[in-house]
Amino acid sequence: ASCRYNFIKKDGSRLSDVRYDQCSPFLDGVSRVRLHKNEWDIINKSGKSILPHFFDYIDEFSEGLARVRLNHKHGFYNKHGEEVIPLVYSFAGSFSEGLVFVVNDKRYGFIDNNGNEVTKTYFQDAMSFSNGMAGVKLDWKWGFINSFGKVIIPCIYDQVYPFSEGLAKIKSNEKYGFIDKEGANKISIFYDEAEFLSKGLIKVKLNYKYGYIDLNQKEIISIKYEGTDSLSENLIKVKLNNKWGVLDLFGNFILPISFDEIDSFSEGLFLVSINEKWGYTDYYGRIAERKYNFRYE
Repeated sequence: ASCRYNFIKKDGSRLSDVRYDQCSPFLDGVSRVRLHKNEWDIINKSGKSILPHFFDYIDEFSEGLARVRLNHKHGFYNKHGEEVIPLVYSFAGSFSEGLVFVVNDKRYGFIDNNGNEVTKTYFQDAMSFSNGMAGVKLDWKWGFINSFGKVIIPCIYDQVYPFSEGLAKIKSNEKYGFIDKEGANKISIFYDEAEFLSKGLIKVKLNYKYGYIDLNQKEIISIKYEGTDSLSENLIKVKLNNKWGVLDLFGNFILPISFDEIDSFSEGLFLVSINEKWGYTDYYGRIAERKYNFRYE
């Protein structure tokens, strides 16, 4: 039998006699619930519905509005149970920075949180806004618009990714780089893979090798490793000749490349493996323990 859910008050009594197939935690006095497969509702803390009727689907609230679907049409309701944007779209995203993409006739456009049109629905695809910009696809290529709906970066890329800290990853001819909000290349479209990390570091892959560069495209950690991964905010593990070591964000070695595996870092200790034995070592490579042939999951 499938699980059914209810809410319990502070005194231990049930909120109502209704059993739900699915429910979300209360936020700002309301909860999104599903009674049956296609019967979604929003209830208040008294267990009463705030909507005029059930919907086929109700999404989580985003910026005070929840996307609802009925008979294959999408619109938005607020937390008072009021229709803010009528159900006239074949699909819609979630609000971000006061704007949302909507779809009609397989074309994407944008509206604001009052339902006012920011762009007509003529893009082939679109992303949510991030850092004041949204990726859009036109003539099979991607670019960016600003919050006024103006194309700021022309649609010339094979793929784009959301802006973060003023930069966006872009893809062209199977290579990756980064541009700024004016569309200027900040990191050349040169790498087989690229991932923006915190503190101005970018993890890159080139010719099956991994390394890290800064925002000036200077190699901080040489692009020569078979694998890399973050251990903490300030530590990176690297693999070379099938052995692992640890570097800091300046490329300095913390642990030599001599371990079969390095699993984690916590409270000043690294969980490491040598010859199928697991134990802990500190910053100075002093083994605290190395006697276990298993690790805790």
